[in-house]
Amino acid sequence: MDKPQLTKAAKTLWYGVFEDAFGGRKRGPFQLTRRQMTKILGDEYRLDQDLVRRFQTVCMDQGMYVADLDRYFVCIDLSDVTGTRNVPSEIIATHFPDGDDFDDDDDDAEDDEYPAIMRRHLVEEDEEIAPRQNHGEDEDENID
Repeated sequence: MDKPQLTKAAKTLWYGVFEDAFGGRKRGPFQLTRRQMTKILGDEYRLDQDLVRRFQTVCMDQGMYVADLDRYFVCIDLSDVTGTRNVPSEIIATHFPDGDDFDDDDDDAEDDEYPAIMRRHLVEEDEEIAPRQNHGEDEDENID
């Protein structure tokens, strides 16, 4: 698939699908299955990594970020990604102090016993991990 075809597909997603009302929203971010992405990029084309990367680059040129999350793709406004907060150095230093070695091979037995978040020393072993908060979003609302 050449660049003009990729550009046409990107513009259709950005100016068409992104602006359409579905999933309980008038417009906005959406997700695509791998099968849908294959159809968008042409039924005869395999959905290989090179094609996906080229399509992502063209989409970014149009102002849309396409994230490949293995089972599906998420398409969002690029300004939502570039407008995120910058983490101050003090926060990084607090959570990743000098001398922490997160890739210790001597604790492999411990790795099997505890979830990844606990292995990373972000939660003490005797602390419970609080469930994620919903922040007012409807859990049943899926993007169709």
